[in-house]
Amino acid sequence: MPIDFFIQVNIIDIYYNNYIETQHYRSVLLSFFKFIFFAYIIVFINTEFNILCIKIKLMFLYQFYYSSDWSRYRMSEFLCSRYDNLGPYVPGEQPKDKQYIKLNANETSMLPSPNVMKVLKSSRMDRLGFYGDPDAIELRKALAERYDVDIDEVFVGNGSDAVLSVIFLAFFDDKEKIAFPDITYGFYRTFSKSFAIDAMEMPLKDDFTVDVDGYIESGRHIVLANPNAPTGYSIPVSEIERMLKSDSKRLVVIDEAYIDYDIENESCVPLIKKYKNLIVVHTMSKSRNLAGAHIGYCIADKALIEDLNEIDLCEKIKEFDVLLTAFIPINKKVLDCALNLKCISVNATGYGNIDVDEATKRNIAVCNVKEYCTKEVAEHTMALMLSMLRMLKHYGKEVDEGIWNYQSASEIERISGKTLAIFGFGRIGQAVAKRAKAFDINVITVDPYIPKEIPDSLGFTLVSKEQALKTADIISNHMNQTMENKSYFSFDEFKMMERKPYFLNIARGECVDEDALVMALDNGFIKGAALDVLREENPDLKNNILTKYENVYLTPHAAFYSKTSIKELQRISCENIICYMTKNYEKVFGIVNKGVCDR
Repeated sequence: MPIDFFIQVNIIDIYYNNYIETQHYRSVLLSFFKFIFFAYIIVFINTEFNILCIKIKLMFLYQFYYSSDWSRYRMSEFLCSRYDNLGPYVPGEQPKDKQYIKLNANETSMLPSPNVMKVLKSSRMDRLGFYGDPDAIELRKALAERYDVDIDEVFVGNGSDAVLSVIFLAFFDDKEKIAFPDITYGFYRTFSKSFAIDAMEMPLKDDFTVDVDGYIESGRHIVLANPNAPTGYSIPVSEIERMLKSDSKRLVVIDEAYIDYDIENESCVPLIKKYKNLIVVHTMSKSRNLAGAHIGYCIADKALIEDLNEIDLCEKIKEFDVLLTAFIPINKKVLDCALNLKCISVNATGYGNIDVDEATKRNIAVCNVKEYCTKEVAEHTMALMLSMLRMLKHYGKEVDEGIWNYQSASEIERISGKTLAIFGFGRIGQAVAKRAKAFDINVITVDPYIPKEIPDSLGFTLVSKEQALKTADIISNHMNQTMENKSYFSFDEFKMMERKPYFLNIARGECVDEDALVMALDNGFIKGAALDVLREENPDLKNNILTKYENVYLTPHAAFYSKTSIKELQRISCENIICYMTKNYEKVFGIVNKGVCDR
């Protein structure tokens, strides 16, 4: 019986180049074929007659000659002349006959792994009508865990092409020059021409390997596909490390789209911890078999990822008149790119992520949602307060372990009669005070921005910061985030807490120095802490020491959330935009910089 072996041959991508030396078959291929082709090979081995027969079907997808005269391919008379020398992308012919298999796209007819299919099938279908998370938080968290890096060291884009595009745009130009192989992934050349980057195409060696010494001596930033496409040759990690060490000011971009095919070589991702000048790019297509998802990502030092996020945002908002955001930092550099921006609608109450002064200089209104979740936050505060004082976390843990003993929580105290100090007596602070009063809790408040008459009229007492810290049994923070109250609760504040209070932060994570909070817990300055927010908006819980304490209650910035509050938030954010853009300023729920309305 004959045995059939099916061998998939990856695309051979050959580019014409005038300066390549004319030698051997390499020159013949470049000079005469000038096309992309692939082969589907079926090898028949007849074990009975010991005969090897090779049948080759060649399917020529397209023939496209490289030329310096690209102007005839311009789509319209309006296309900028700077793109005259940019070769247009011509997709390969799609096979219609089922006897052919298309290999040049590196796709497969096989389904993704069973685990992937299981996740896809279990995904919530009711979310298909909504846009995905623009920050890709869940994906970045998963990737960070997969590669043992921090979430802030991961950048995600719509495919690796989109990621590479931002990298080229952010770091390279006519002064920050780059080098890449003359025979490699074609889009490196396309990006270089599109962004007017000074690019040197380095010839491969006679054996089609990369001349590492040549790249080091070039003095340029380096972009390499590893393994290289289409040659398939890989550069050892030790050689890449040699390039990284040669110049810390030289950026090295390693495109590992085909890394899974090279079982003898290792990924460069672990080098991220050692070198701040390395970016490693990956894709979910190719071996991961998720080409249709259009997911690409790169891993690099946090500073490089911050640059990519900023440049990516700058590119996205260039033409927009209105920006709707929640937590993304909008600073001077971003605003400099927003040439048409007229209004920023913050999808939240706080607006500390917006440089309001810079926005005002540009006559850009900053609108926020002053009131939409006051009841939810006040209820969440009381829930955490009661849970902490009644030690519900302790009881819950014991019950889960099969222990039924109410006396194990011997430190529980009566809540009635305790003194609660509320820092920040705005809408939320006042709502918490009213609910605490129903539990017979004495309420004092600290807020330098309100007159004494406001708490007096509600039956509460305005006191100094020092008095509150010394006399409170419970302290709850509800201050807005400003530069003035960054790390407001520091070592000094916790040391002043004479009554060893319970501490709650339901406002902003940066109001609390987390190192000081850990010190306060370890030294018994406070009895416990309930935190709805942490210093990082997307914390690494796996490595956060606060998760180890039984007397620390954590919730994922959820105090604002309910179905009702989310609908209110969305409605008000959109109405702010409509009213401001139609100049119905009096109907805008909240304009932070009202002076722009008079200009």
